[in-house]
Amino acid sequence: MLDRAPRSGAAGPVLVLLAALALVYGPFVLSGGLLAVGDGLGYYFPVRALAALSLRLGELPFWNPANFAGVPLHGMLQAGVFFPGNWGFLVLPPVAAMNLAVLASSFGAGFSMYAFARALALGRPAALLAALPFMLAGYLGAHLEELTTVQVVGLIPAVLWALERRRPVALAAILALQLLAGYPQTCLITLAIAAAYVWHRGLSPWGPLAAGALAFAIAAVELGPVLDVIAQSDRMNLPYEEIVKYSLPPRQLPTLLFPYMFGGAKGALFGVPYWGVGQVYSEIMGYVGLAPMALSLVALAGFRRDPRVRFWAVLGLVGGVLALGDATPIYHLWAKLPVLRAIRVPGRHLLELDLAVCLLGALGLEALLDAEPARARRLGRAAAGALGLAMGGVLLGVGLGHDALVARIARWLPSDFDLAGALSLAQPAFWVPALLGLATAACLVRRAPRALLLVLLLDLGLYAAGQNVLVNGPRPGALAMPLPDAPYRALPLTPAIPYPDLARTRALGYPLFAAFWGERSASGYEAFVPARYGRLVGGLDNGGLLSHPEVLAPDDHVLDLLGVRLVRLDALYPAAPWQARLASPRWRQLPDQPGVHVYENTRALPRAWRVVEAVTLAPAAVEERTRRGAAFDPAHTALLEGGAAPPELADGSARVVTLTPNRLAVETAGDGPGLVLVNERFDPGWQAVLPDGRTLPVRVADALILAVEVPAGPLGFELRYRPPHWGPLVAISLAGLAGLLGWWLLGYRAKAARPANG
Repeated sequence: MLDRAPRSGAAGPVLVLLAALALVYGPFVLSGGLLAVGDGLGYYFPVRALAALSLRLGELPFWNPANFAGVPLHGMLQAGVFFPGNWGFLVLPPVAAMNLAVLASSFGAGFSMYAFARALALGRPAALLAALPFMLAGYLGAHLEELTTVQVVGLIPAVLWALERRRPVALAAILALQLLAGYPQTCLITLAIAAAYVWHRGLSPWGPLAAGALAFAIAAVELGPVLDVIAQSDRMNLPYEEIVKYSLPPRQLPTLLFPYMFGGAKGALFGVPYWGVGQVYSEIMGYVGLAPMALSLVALAGFRRDPRVRFWAVLGLVGGVLALGDATPIYHLWAKLPVLRAIRVPGRHLLELDLAVCLLGALGLEALLDAEPARARRLGRAAAGALGLAMGGVLLGVGLGHDALVARIARWLPSDFDLAGALSLAQPAFWVPALLGLATAACLVRRAPRALLLVLLLDLGLYAAGQNVLVNGPRPGALAMPLPDAPYRALPLTPAIPYPDLARTRALGYPLFAAFWGERSASGYEAFVPARYGRLVGGLDNGGLLSHPEVLAPDDHVLDLLGVRLVRLDALYPAAPWQARLASPRWRQLPDQPGVHVYENTRALPRAWRVVEAVTLAPAAVEERTRRGAAFDPAHTALLEGGAAPPELADGSARVVTLTPNRLAVETAGDGPGLVLVNERFDPGWQAVLPDGRTLPVRVADALILAVEVPAGPLGFELRYRPPHWGPLVAISLAGLAGLLGWWLLGYRAKAARPANG
């Protein structure tokens, strides 16, 4: 029974999953809303729009000129350039493409979970009970705004389906899609789960190993460039305190039953601000609904008899313990492992717990439906009783210990926060789950699977209604940073100060959007922050925001070199102490906009210029003089590292005449040899090419930007970016695709020949 799924149509369940998505997300999407807030709006949405823009300009999206004065685009992985789920950005308006990508990935998660449950020989009700919460809640629902996460997580059940059905070719294709989607942490977790599942099912490891090798080969064009990016960052050397940030506090375990017990929901129903540990509560949210939690207990009744139950119970336990992070000694050992230590945020291990609970719940419902009536009644009552006992215990503890809890916790919260009201049992965060628990218990006692699924859908819908993306996602006309329709190449190279255009003013707060308006941003937002860049700007917080006011000081030249003309002070950058550094002739205040103060950098250099002097220094000395060189004038002198300095330089002119994300065309003229500086961040993939195909030497100047040695006379050259080793990486990926096709053809021919030989 475990090796062959029952053959039956899937039209009905597909319609159920689509209807569930439509009920939960349909009203928001049909009203014109964008399923993106937080990281979704500030990163995933614009980076995909920028990648599509590059492709429409006829070039692969290799470079992102917005973050940190330029970083590799697809080499950062999370752009998902080669993932088919993002190709809608090529043909659809950005908002429609984003919504389609989110909804398609969510549906794929639900359908792949349904297919895997059916492969385990579970009936339709049980398979739907696994699919609905996995699709609408749990880890995936909490991270809906993080498109790459949704795309990778949604494929995990498909990986398990391929293993269960012994489909190595499909396994290779699905793993390759996961890698191309671009979220390496979840890919590592997937590989760990898949390895455990191979052992659990007693499968030969050679097929999965070959499939994995083929998947990595196919994804070489995506994975290869990231190795160069990692080498320039400190991501693999994170301190332990950063690794364990956003652990699930043990006292917040009741959120598995009362998801908004600690606040954090948006909208009118659960309108209490988050008051738990940490600021990003979505990282420690693992609610999958009350029915799967209760039915998991039914499944655990067969722990000794059913190996499936044992496997998922152990996986769920491991995920739950790891999610607690530094609350247990286990994570200290995890964080010492060379590769696994890169998986920061322990709360993300709620993924394993949620996956296990969804499948244990499905196994529990199947056991309940297959049992003899007398045993089914006992199991249903036991599950209902256990659910009631757990939820009642939380309610009783909060009710009886209300004053003691308020006195103990209040000292950690702002004095104006109404903790007594937040912990009142009259809050919907308590009584709404309690009513849902009663309805779930009644369905379990009566053994009514259809009613149980309806109650579950209501449960998941109410939970989703409090999610940030459905409440604060941009609505029509409210999108603060609309993308211009004009192609990137048509943007002015030296645009006028964008005032009083409020949309452009706001765009300065989002580095990726600033690029669409022709602005440069010294901040950025990436998983892999260039370590040297971080040192030069004095430090970066929250993934890439400038963190030290000294970068605005009169003797600091970094923002000048980058051509950053505008500084925006707002809630992220309050006026003090930043404003104190702006009181110098270098900065000119521009007319204020609502909620922001904007200053212009009068020393900002153009996109390209020629210097008349070059000095060679040690790398550390170059960094120090760039940041704190009172006598250093970057408009006239270039600081070079290692090797011989260029010969005597002739003065001249240089200007960028056209640019696209990957290319800058430069015109220069001078009576002798010159050194042209271009304020794009140096990377080994840059190449300066003359019209006849010859190349010019490219070096790093002032610890940061591009320097091109040019001969005398007027000439034009083009700076082009291509990831290092791109040719061999493409060859490996093509070979992987050819291997996948060949493997499939061999299997197809063998299957076709089997009846004739039989």
